Parts: sequence; C-alpha cells; structure tokens
Amino acid sequence: MFKLMPLVTVVGGVGASSPKVKTQLEKLFNTAKVVSVQTEVNNIAQMVYLDSLEDQIIKPAEFADYLRKNMRVKGKLQRDTSLDFWETPYGLAYDEKNRRLYVLSAGPDKKYNSDDDIYASYAY
Repeated sequence: MFKLMPLVTVVGGVGASSPKVKTQLEKLFNTAKVVSVQTEVNNIAQMVYLDSLEDQIIKPAEFADYLRKNMRVKGKLQRDTSLDFWETPYGLAYDEKNRRLYVLSAGPDKKYNSDDDIYASYAY
C-alpha cells in the first residue's frame, strides 16, 4: 500500500485542485487499504488457527492484546496492530456449531455487519 504513496503524491500534486482527480485518488487509496487489510486478516486468522492447534484458544475479549503482542510491523512504520487501516479494532468470533473461527475488519465504513466487512475464517 505504501509503495503507492509516491505515485499518489505526484498525481495528487498535479491535480489536487480537481475534485474528479481527488475522488479517483481516494478510490485508489481505499482499494489499496482493502487489499492490505484482507491480507492482514488472512494472516491473523492463520496465526490464531495455528495457535489453536497448540491448544491456545484466544478469547475475543483478549484479542487486541494478543495482536499487539504477536504481530510485528515491518519497517519504520509504527501503528497499533490491533486496529485495521481505518483505525477500527479487529474482531474475533467463534462459530462453535460449525467449528470455525473468524477474524473480522469492519471495513471502510467502520461498521460491523455491513456489506464492506472484510473477514477470513478457518475450521478448527
């Protein structure tokens, strides 16, 4: 996602006064965030699943602390790894009936249970 920043900066500087260009840049940047968050959600779900194989069951109420402890951010960027790129906490849910775990992001609208939610699941 951050590799797009120089391009966005150049294009943004050229057409910053154009509402159409601003809208297109916002769409591009938001798409990059969605792709990044989907990748992160997939990786988190895999991490939780692998821990469950070792009988380490993560409680949803402890999920934020678990993420802060177990996730690293590459490079110099510092951020709270328990939050997605829209600064909304990641969620963890278990479907005990179907034996699946779900890692969730509320997505761009920052509201859970809407069409833009991003999630990954694993059977356990």
